[in-house]
Amino acid sequence: MEPNIKDIRDATLRRIGRNVFNFQRLETFLKSLIPAMSCSGTPSNFSDRHKARVKKLSKKGLGKLADNFHSDVYGKPSAATGPSDLLEPSITFSMGIETDPNNARVRKQKLLGLVRERNRLIHFDLAGVDLNSLADCNRLSAHLDEQNDRIRLQLEELEALRTAHSLMIAELLSYFESGEFLAMLQQGSNDA
Repeated sequence: MEPNIKDIRDATLRRIGRNVFNFQRLETFLKSLIPAMSCSGTPSNFSDRHKARVKKLSKKGLGKLADNFHSDVYGKPSAATGPSDLLEPSITFSMGIETDPNNARVRKQKLLGLVRERNRLIHFDLAGVDLNSLADCNRLSAHLDEQNDRIRLQLEELEALRTAHSLMIAELLSYFESGEFLAMLQQGSNDA
């Protein structure tokens, strides 16, 4: 039985939709993860500063988000600046991944490679495909399956990072509520 071009075309279109959806998931994931990885401010402006960062990131495309993610997560933590008002406490929080520069470069190249693949898929690859051609559909489908594997690996890495972040926040909250934290704060004020 000869393959039905309509079935092959429909399967190819489903793969296109799947990959576009997963690329969008990647972008959305970065938009939510980047601002959670570092925060700073005072009790009076902490929330507003965080909201402003989320808003600023919401307007960025995948390429800029990938750059931000790499510099925030694999770059050196930014030096904490002292509070402008010494009467109001400030807090700075950041979470990053310490790794050798070569590993950081490889991870950045993988993420930026996905950005290029997304742009190429949307802006070039689809325009040159004849969806009535069995050969074109099969070639594109094979490419989309390989591409989806790379997208899924990146999403899994980001999910692991988000899980680690959530666990760290839970541990910090537990520590802040503990007697040990209060004792440390009291010891610090007694030493002053």
